[in-house]
Amino acid sequence: MDYNIIKLTTLEVFQKCNIKSFPIDCTEVLEAYGMKVEPYSAQKPKKYEKCMSFSKDAFTLKKTVYYNDAQLPGRIYFSLAHEIAHIALKHSEPRTPMHEKEADTFASYFIAPRIAIHYAACKNYVHVAKLFDISYEAAHYAFNDYRRWHRKSIHSMDALDKTIYNHFYNKEYNGFVYRIANCHFCGQELYNTEEPHCKKCEKLFHSSNHYSSYSVHNDDFLIAEANWLYGEQ
Repeated sequence: MDYNIIKLTTLEVFQKCNIKSFPIDCTEVLEAYGMKVEPYSAQKPKKYEKCMSFSKDAFTLKKTVYYNDAQLPGRIYFSLAHEIAHIALKHSEPRTPMHEKEADTFASYFIAPRIAIHYAACKNYVHVAKLFDISYEAAHYAFNDYRRWHRKSIHSMDALDKTIYNHFYNKEYNGFVYRIANCHFCGQELYNTEEPHCKKCEKLFHSSNHYSSYSVHNDDFLIAEANWLYGEQ
C-alpha cells in the first residue's frame, strides 16, 4: 500500500470538492462524483434485507451508495468516507482485501488529516473525536498515527504535506484553517473555533445578566426572538 498515493488522492478530493473545513459533508462529496446516496431505511423490506446481508455499514452498487442509517453517526461518517475512497482510488470490482485496507486508510486521512489534527492542537483522541465529529475508535487510530506523523514532520515536512497546508491556508485568517463556521447571530465567518458566535455578538447578547445566564442551548431561541423583535419573520 502506497501511503503517499492515498494522501495525494485525499488532496485531489479536497481540491475537486473545494473542501476547506471539517467535519466534511460526505453526501455532498459523493454527489460531486455523480453518485446518489440512499439510507437503508428508505428501501423496501426485501431490498433492506439484501442491503443488510451485503454490508452492515455501506456499499456501492452502480451509481448509488447505500448506507446503514441505524449505525452511530461517527460510524456512518467513516463508512461514507470509505465509499468515497473506493471511487477516488478507482478500485475495480470485485473488491480485494487490499482495496478495503486502502479505503480505510484513505477514510482516516480524509476525515481527520494529520496536519489538521496538528494545527487544531489536539491533545488526545477524545479531542480529535469531538473536533472532527468521528467515533472514538477512528479518533484513537488517527491520533496515534498523528503522533507518528509529528515525530517525522518535526524534522522536515514533505512536499505533499506542504501542498495540503497551502490548500487549507486562509489569507484572511493568515494561517491554517481546519474549521469555518458562521456566527449564529450575524453570519460572520468564524475560523478555528467551536464558539457559536463572534465576539461582537457575544458581547451584544450576553452583556446583561438576563442574557449572560443563558446557555448556548438557548441560541436558537435567541435567534428566533431577535427575528421576531426586529420584524424579520
